[in-house]
Amino acid sequence: MSDTERRLREILGSEFLRPAGAADEVAGVPARWVARPGTVDTVVEVLQLAAERDLTVVPCGAGTKIDWGWSPPHVDVLLDTGRLAGVQLGDGDVVEVDAGTPVRGMQANLAGHKRRVSIDVRSAGATVGGVVATDEAGPLRLSQRDPLTAVSYVDASGVLTRVETSAARSASEVDRLRMCCEPERPQVVLVSAAFRVQPVPEKQVWVSYPVRELPELSPMVSMIISGAAPDAIEVDLPPVDVPGKREIAGTLTVLLEGDRSEVAERQAMLARSTGRAAHLTATAPRWWLRYPFEPGNVALRIEIPTEYLFNVALSLYDVFHGAVAIRGSAGLGVLYAGLPANTEPKRVTRALEGLRHVLHSRRGRCLVVAAPPAVRREIDPWDLMHPVPLLHRLVEGLDPDPRSGLGHLPGGG
Repeated sequence: MSDTERRLREILGSEFLRPAGAADEVAGVPARWVARPGTVDTVVEVLQLAAERDLTVVPCGAGTKIDWGWSPPHVDVLLDTGRLAGVQLGDGDVVEVDAGTPVRGMQANLAGHKRRVSIDVRSAGATVGGVVATDEAGPLRLSQRDPLTAVSYVDASGVLTRVETSAARSASEVDRLRMCCEPERPQVVLVSAAFRVQPVPEKQVWVSYPVRELPELSPMVSMIISGAAPDAIEVDLPPVDVPGKREIAGTLTVLLEGDRSEVAERQAMLARSTGRAAHLTATAPRWWLRYPFEPGNVALRIEIPTEYLFNVALSLYDVFHGAVAIRGSAGLGVLYAGLPANTEPKRVTRALEGLRHVLHSRRGRCLVVAAPPAVRREIDPWDLMHPVPLLHRLVEGLDPDPRSGLGHLPGGG
């Protein structure tokens, strides 16, 4: 047993440190050990030891998005946050949740108090820490915006910090909080988060419209937002059989929720504003809250102003010759796209360049959140809409010796 392993066992307890197995990897990079801390103090000690001994530490919740982001050069410690679980609902409208708590578990706990957090995630089994760290944008973000009010995290040197969103005064505090939540470059281990809670709505109705032609997409979203103040607008655009085909078999679904009279009134407003027949259900469509990709696929996250949804969908179909599934929050302008795992890497590279050119001209960006190893070696996952030197300065404050595995930047960061 090495001295490093002995020290880790002393900190964690022997039963909570084990050699990594074949499945313990981060974006294809195998780990050396798996650590399961049970307290925040233990997380601090593990990261302090990592700083002293130049160890790479990568946090992991349920592992639903462990292949998101980019491959670290190596992984010494895979830090499993599963034992950091708990929900503390105070007297006010804020709940404190430990990072390893499954989102479904948090909502089930709050449901007993007839409350909820307006987080609805596409990753089954996802933990609170994973959702915050990757900034998963679920449908409810449209009406409720971001319910996050504070985060507590341990940085790469082992310092515990808490940032309140309402109390973040200086630019550096705000930057650090944003760095916690950027999906492509997390630099910290989140240990807890605080959220605003709200009453569980009395009624929910899903109103679905067929989308047959792409040009109708953006106008429909605009009409719906202005006409009915929806709680969510999601779109599902499947692959097309014929490259260049403009006709599709897509669906645009609107969520309305509240008390019964309010939902009925907004439902009538929606019908008047769209003037179109719709399919109403008391349950969500099967594709709701599901990504359009599977493990091993090329997965893209696209952020674009809603008025350009048509342009982006058309560009995606064009550059990938129709072989792309598109799904996401049309009202937010956050879409996800999935390509088959066997898509030729150079084709992905060429298509990505063209797509990003379209997006940048319309104030958007495209991130490659996951891809098979062969594709990873060929493409640039980053879509740099911010100056690289600024990113490096921010990261240096969290990880001054770029040795941790908590995040990576282009150019060696």
